[in-house]
Amino acid sequence: MCPLLVTAQWTGDAVAWPDAHRAAHQPSCPKRRGPGAATKEGVAAPLSPRYPRLMHQPTRRIEPADTKRNRALAWVESFEPCGNPRHERGRDLTLELLQRSPDPFDRADYELGHITASAVVFSPDRARVLLVFHNRLQLWLQPGGHVERSDPDVLAAARREVMEETGAALYPPDNPQLVGVDVHDIPPARGEPRHLHHDLVFRLVARREKVQVSSESRSVAWCPVQDLSDYQADDALRGVVDRAIREG
Repeated sequence: MCPLLVTAQWTGDAVAWPDAHRAAHQPSCPKRRGPGAATKEGVAAPLSPRYPRLMHQPTRRIEPADTKRNRALAWVESFEPCGNPRHERGRDLTLELLQRSPDPFDRADYELGHITASAVVFSPDRARVLLVFHNRLQLWLQPGGHVERSDPDVLAAARREVMEETGAALYPPDNPQLVGVDVHDIPPARGEPRHLHHDLVFRLVARREKVQVSSESRSVAWCPVQDLSDYQADDALRGVVDRAIREG
């Protein structure tokens, strides 16, 4: 079983990935270490019939000064879905949102949805991943949340959310990697209607295993990567963890 919420630092010896485990997670497509393509100013991705509400939005001219949007666009444009249908759909719909929404980070935009940021956080020995229990969805998920006005970009938003929800200290992302682009429904609650989150998922590594429960999370857990089923991990979580292992 995965060890449940911890506030004391684990003190085991570092371990390497088992050969069999690493072989099972070998990359099936080229790795992208960061935004690899310049944003095409004013050019939108083809419209998807799966996202009819955006079909009524005009193509927006993306100004160079719109740094946060441009950085998110560069990340998503450079993301290779590796044949994962969920990531392919997520990439298409998120590109449409970024290029057509008046403000893709506006958490009050329930009609078109908005960008969120999260992270697959590995323990220092890379043997476990950090999970939080999401009260609204009643699921164990990777830490993450909304992009705030004060966040310079989506990667900074993901790091902030991890630290706020779990107290985890993180290594600087020398080679930041986007390991997932996932679009999912958020059910209605607290006066908010059902809407979409377009989640950009990054790979991060913790400096140490000391974490804590905060007002942002009911429970926090370090889970061995091979034991995600103990926490009823859904396909989306399994997909980004597998991808993060390959990219490591």
